[in-house]
Amino acid sequence: MTPHIVSEERIKLIAGERCFTLGQQQLQKQAPTAVAIFGDTAKARIGEFSVELSYRGDTVEGNCSCPDSEGFEFCQHCVSLALFANQQGQQVLSLSKGPDKSKILAYLLSLEKPVLAKQMLGLLEQDPEQFKRYLLKASLDTEVLDYVALKKELTALTRPQSQMFSQRQVKHFFSRIERFLEEVREANYLAQPEPMFKLLEYAIARINLLLAKVEDRNAHRELTVRYLHEMFLSLFEVQSGRPETICKRFEKNWLEDRFQVLDLNPECYFSERLALLTLLQSRLKASWKSACWPNSERELSVWQKQKIARYFLEHDAEKISFEESQSMSLVLAQTDQDYLRVAERWASNGRPDEAIAIISERIASGRLHRDILIAAAAISCYLPDAEDRLLVLLDRFPSALARPVLDSIAPRKFSQAFLQQTVDLLLGCGKPEVLPLVLPHLISSGRFSEALRVIQGSTVDAEVLEQSVLHLSAEFPLECIKTLEQKIAELLDKRMVSADVKAARLMHFLESIKPKTHSIDAFVARMQPKFRSRPKFVESYEQFEANSFK
Repeated sequence: MTPHIVSEERIKLIAGERCFTLGQQQLQKQAPTAVAIFGDTAKARIGEFSVELSYRGDTVEGNCSCPDSEGFEFCQHCVSLALFANQQGQQVLSLSKGPDKSKILAYLLSLEKPVLAKQMLGLLEQDPEQFKRYLLKASLDTEVLDYVALKKELTALTRPQSQMFSQRQVKHFFSRIERFLEEVREANYLAQPEPMFKLLEYAIARINLLLAKVEDRNAHRELTVRYLHEMFLSLFEVQSGRPETICKRFEKNWLEDRFQVLDLNPECYFSERLALLTLLQSRLKASWKSACWPNSERELSVWQKQKIARYFLEHDAEKISFEESQSMSLVLAQTDQDYLRVAERWASNGRPDEAIAIISERIASGRLHRDILIAAAAISCYLPDAEDRLLVLLDRFPSALARPVLDSIAPRKFSQAFLQQTVDLLLGCGKPEVLPLVLPHLISSGRFSEALRVIQGSTVDAEVLEQSVLHLSAEFPLECIKTLEQKIAELLDKRMVSADVKAARLMHFLESIKPKTHSIDAFVARMQPKFRSRPKFVESYEQFEANSFK
């Protein structure tokens, strides 16, 4: 259908100069609404007035409900609608001369609404997905929201499919939920706040159930969560009623929101109602202390405790006591380092008993990370029964704690009896790696025969072996020489550069022992072929020799 276009000169002639000018100004200020152009008629609303035009060839007649028209005069509002219709007609003509897509659009714009609606319905019936989408639009465009129908649709959309193995399938699944929420968001959802708020509460609960079953590794839920958050915020701001009732309602949604569809920090929902935020915080603190829902015997789940703890520690740490902060940190602790940080804060605040209790529980659960054990020993030093505690720990974990415990004896001024008990415990623990650590204590206390057995039966560093032999050679000369010879041979058999250097050091030390015995000469003669086969040994030995004359 060819659009009706009446020249501005003709309109000016019909309306008059003054009325035409007012009509132009009216169009610039306010475009007509509810425009319907079909056949030879155009209808619209301009402000509070109803306007109707009738086209007759190249002219037009009009009437309006305004006082100037009185139902039959061509007033400024008639001029405004006629000029607007001209613009629409020019647009259709321009589109009709463009590419195929523009031609189709021009044709659709020229159709009367009933004709266009029937054609649209026919197309929708051929596409079930689009049909459901427009059915949703229709159900949202009503004065009374059909909450039951919308809830039913949401239930179907959020029901997990039996086979969702790939993230691509998860993405497609969430895209359907996004489209539903997008339609709700674009509708006038604030017009009926209470039923719509109930729908959003149900949606948040359904999304949480869904995420508990569907692995969304790539965060495909992001847009769904954003839509829910935005609409929830807008609807929550217009909630009315008793402050405690509003607070309880939010609290229930927040505590049941495991996957944080709503923000972890609730402050954004209470920006205009700070008194309600304070009430919520006090209720959450009471829940934390009782480990139950507010004013209820219903116990909080582990993840709910963690959520409360994370909120206070990350957003309102200044509103909780040191004790509360520690207990919350403990609930969130997962790694050994997390537990250590909590224990160290107790210890640094003069509470070693609490610190050792945390670490002891961690040890009892089977977590035997070396840092945990060292921390247990360090904190035990501050307790009245430190020596007894350290001996118990050392008996269970000698390899990890031998050095820390021995190193703590002098600075902490532990008793000589404790030192001897520690040495005896390590000697009898059956762990060869800890024996070299007790050598200095055996020698300093005159336990030479035990020291000799240690250097003979365990791997001792070359420097430590030298120092030990210096103290033991007077009482056990032949045994010390034999031990050195044995260690040199063992090191050379390893055929490693670092072992050759150590062997050279011990060989140089062996030859320095006075008086030099026949057995040493015999050992050197026997080992000469092996010495020469190890260039690094020869080079290192010559360096030790040269340094001894400086």
